[in-house]
Order: sequence, then C-alpha cells, then structure tokens
Amino acid sequence: MLFIFFPSFLYYAFLVFFLHSFIMLFIFLPSFFYYVFLYLYVYHATRIKIKVLCFIF
Repeated sequence: MLFIFFPSFLYYAFLVFFLHSFIMLFIFLPSFFYYVFLYLYVYHATRIKIKVLCFIF
C-alpha cells in the first residue's frame, strides 16, 4: 500500500510546488520587470542629467 501511495504523494507534492512557484512567478515577474525598468530609467536619466550638467558647467 505504501509503495502505491508514496509515488503519488511525491507527484502531488511536486504538482503543488510547481503550481505555487508558477503563481508566485506570475505575481512577482511584473513587479520585477517594473523595478528593472524603473532602475534603468533612473540610471539613464541621472546619466543624461550629469552629462547635461557637465556640458553646462
């Protein structure tokens, strides 16, 4: 009985883990892209401002 139950238990645990990670990926991936975009935007904006300030001064 245990040998029949145990692989199915592993299968269900893997399925739950996979679904959980998939859902977490869907939740965290847009925010991750948003933070990367924000970081790149701020980085490039500050670089352009520093170039403009160096050009002015």
